[in-house]
This record gives sequence, structure tokens and C-alpha cells, in this order.
Amino acid sequence: RAWAFAPNQVYPTKPQDDLNTFAQENAITYIDLVKPFVDFKANSNQKLFFPSDGHLTPIGHELVASILFLYTAKL
Repeated sequence: RAWAFAPNQVYPTKPQDDLNTFAQENAITYIDLVKPFVDFKANSNQKLFFPSDGHLTPIGHELVASILFLYTAKL
């Protein structure tokens, strides 16, 4: 119980939450790509990752680029 995980419980956002907390505590910019990826998949049947190795497909790269572009446009 070092991590205080409950038995039979799934924590799908735990890694992102921990990374975001760490980034905030250390004044590091953090851009979470999970929600935009989930939103994209909910509205499209296009593959974001190659099933054979988990790397981004060209569509996945385009999505990351658009997210980063929108973020940097606000700077």
C-alpha cells in the first residue's frame, strides 16, 4: 500500500495527474495530450497509434502538432 492504491481500482489519469502536480510544483510547463487524444478518438475512427509498436501514426503526429501550435500561439 505504499502508493495507496485500492484493490480492484483503476486510476486511468494517475500518471498525468502526478506529472501535472510535479510540473506545477517546479514551474515546468506541462501540456497533457491525453484529453485531446480521447476527444479525437471519440469523434473519429482514424488510428493515432500503430498497433504493432505504439508509435504515432501521421494522423497522431498531426494532432500533437496542432495541440502544440495552439499552445504556442497563446504565448
